[in-house]
Amino acid sequence: MPVEPKWLPKGKALAAFRSAIAGNEELENLVHGFQLSDEEAKEPNVILKHLQEHFMASEGVLTERTKFVQMKQEYQESVTAWEGRVKEQGRRLEYCNKCEDQLLRDKFISGINNERLMSKLLDKGHRDKQ
Repeated sequence: MPVEPKWLPKGKALAAFRSAIAGNEELENLVHGFQLSDEEAKEPNVILKHLQEHFMASEGVLTERTKFVQMKQEYQESVTAWEGRVKEQGRRLEYCNKCEDQLLRDKFISGINNERLMSKLLDKGHRDKQ
């Protein structure tokens, strides 16, 4: 005979969750940062959904950042296509805008397969804008 899962009533589940994170300032701030409405804050499934999205996104971002670091311009790939691929992958990195712009520029230059063009770009002495 299959065993039916026994779920806590909503009020008890919420109380158990709040009790579990009580005193953990980092988790309390994280949940508060979701900016849930009063009704959403009473729904354990809504809180769990937000927690899953938050933590699962981090794993995806690390994967995307690794792909970004390993990118190189393909043989016979145009500079325009390479730039587009760098920008497309860069959208998945979740860095601050200033950092992202610098990373995209650096990856574009370091991954280019034309030594002469890379040398010219490096010789220009690109400076980060303050």
